[in-house]
Amino acid sequence: MSKYLAIASFLGAATLSSAGVYSINSGIPNGDLGFGGSTSLVYWSTSFTVAAGNETITSVDAMIGRAGTGSATNGSAIRVSVSHDADHDGIADAGGLLADLNTVVSGANTNIFTTFDTADVTLSVGDGFVVSCLMESNAANPSPVALDSSASVAGRNFIAFGAPSIRITSWPRPQTAL
Repeated sequence: MSKYLAIASFLGAATLSSAGVYSINSGIPNGDLGFGGSTSLVYWSTSFTVAAGNETITSVDAMIGRAGTGSATNGSAIRVSVSHDADHDGIADAGGLLADLNTVVSGANTNIFTTFDTADVTLSVGDGFVVSCLMESNAANPSPVALDSSASVAGRNFIAFGAPSIRITSWPRPQTAL
């Protein structure tokens, strides 16, 4: 299976211990999203259901920014997470945080996925899970979310914006589904 982001669709993916990848898009960005020069946190996520033989998630791949745009900056703080989606609604609000990585962006604006090595997470076949990113959209990161609108993924991808005091574990149901 090709390695693409599991996170329009957001460009992100969950890598499996068996060298497979959960993904729902083409891996080619055709847009980006952010707040321009305004400062706000931006959270984006993609949900999946665990398939047999692919129960252990070892990392999350994310494409930050889009080539030729200057929409994101290397070295910017980013939070990458894997959450249990106990109610299978595609939102990381039920089931708990399973892996959480605070790190920095690398490979911004290259149209290449960056692999974020999260703690390994093992789930059961049929469980739902959400991979997500959280970072600040500001003058240095005007549009950090790489988008792929080539496939319909209604109810699988979510985005939310908010004040810098909002924590990923306490996000309300996002206002916008892409």
